[in-house]
Amino acid sequence: MASTKNKENPRACVARLDRLKLQAEKRSGTRLPAIQGFRVVRDSRVKPQGKVPTYARVRALESRTTGCRIFVQYQRRRGWLASFFITIIGDDKLGITPEDIVSVRAGYRLQLPSLVELALDFCPTSRVDRVYVLKHGRFGKSRLRTDRGGAGGLRFGSRGSPKMVRAYAKQTVGRFRVELELHAAFLRRFSINDCEQLYLVASYLLPGHVRFVGFRWTKLEFYLLRRFGAAGRVILAESRRLRDEGSLRQAVRFLSAKGVSNPHRFFLPLRINRNIRQALREWAVRFYTLAEDFPLK
Repeated sequence: MASTKNKENPRACVARLDRLKLQAEKRSGTRLPAIQGFRVVRDSRVKPQGKVPTYARVRALESRTTGCRIFVQYQRRRGWLASFFITIIGDDKLGITPEDIVSVRAGYRLQLPSLVELALDFCPTSRVDRVYVLKHGRFGKSRLRTDRGGAGGLRFGSRGSPKMVRAYAKQTVGRFRVELELHAAFLRRFSINDCEQLYLVASYLLPGHVRFVGFRWTKLEFYLLRRFGAAGRVILAESRRLRDEGSLRQAVRFLSAKGVSNPHRFFLPLRINRNIRQALREWAVRFYTLAEDFPLK
């Protein structure tokens, strides 16, 4: 039933650029550039963050038409820092649009992105929720953190890893959100060095960094019976229980501990992956247009 709904509803998943952090320099002049379509709401000192001071001040701006917000850190405290460090946080429903980035680019020369956060929002008919993510979610080498994620949320990976994933119900949009926070190590690995290359992110996420899978239970059963005899049924039953009551990772770890080599070969990609691919493709097209329409410098 779920598979049919996913097939008939191409909007079961929507991709949005939720957050972007990058270095920047001024194009000209001595004043802090204004950003068209945004108004300044605060200009204050930067609160201490870590042992090494970075910037002395931060200017907060908000869009006049959407919920998009921009934070420009300036007055660098170390000579090796870029003149500005800009954080853009998207509108809950629209995300960060190419037009938002164009507005920022009018006054700043945007340079190396250090964080790209892409949100995948799943509608209720997709049946993707917390339990579904636990039972079917695969996020590369990122591991579930039982001490993070907040009430009702999930978190895979850490802030020090190339990628971190969060999964939680996003009440403001009425969807279940899976956020992929891509750090500098991930971006440099795939040569994403400026905003005009953001669209490339979509090409590298599937299937290695976000995918939903089930088990080929019949194939696994044949393998277990052939190798372990009657004990194979016990192993199969426990694998099902761990997957259904715990998580996909628990089932995989159990099978590995029992001597099943490469349990991933029994994975079955689910149809929802097609919706994710379509959502990422639509998002990438929008940002590819931005790359074509505007020069790199």
